[in-house]
Amino acid sequence: MADFSGIKKILRFMESRDGADIDHDVMTKGMHKGTSAMGEYGLMPKTAQDMAKNSKEPLDQIVKNANPTQVEEILKGNPQAYERYVDKYLDKAVGRSPDPVDAAVRWHGGVNMKNSDVKEYIEDDPNN
Repeated sequence: MADFSGIKKILRFMESRDGADIDHDVMTKGMHKGTSAMGEYGLMPKTAQDMAKNSKEPLDQIVKNANPTQVEEILKGNPQAYERYVDKYLDKAVGRSPDPVDAAVRWHGGVNMKNSDVKEYIEDDPNN
């Protein structure tokens, strides 16, 4: 797997102010409704489950089959698994585009975002 240390620093700052604020809001709509992002990278429970789904590892089987609201508790006690899921999801995001801005947009909007949607998101950003 690639070295994601640079983009992980950016995501860690964006998602939790370098780990200082990991109390994420509960999502009120969409596929993540009723759950909140986890940890310093803001990984969503359903995303962690998706990263675990093709693995035969016992912990991954537990994560895959848990209620999404239980996934955070499971991963709090297993920081290596949390990091592995973050890296696996980043591998998918960067695999779609090696540009770090594109990868960060895909981190938030989903790795399967259309390139045109990523471009529109970036162009609409008032910070650009």
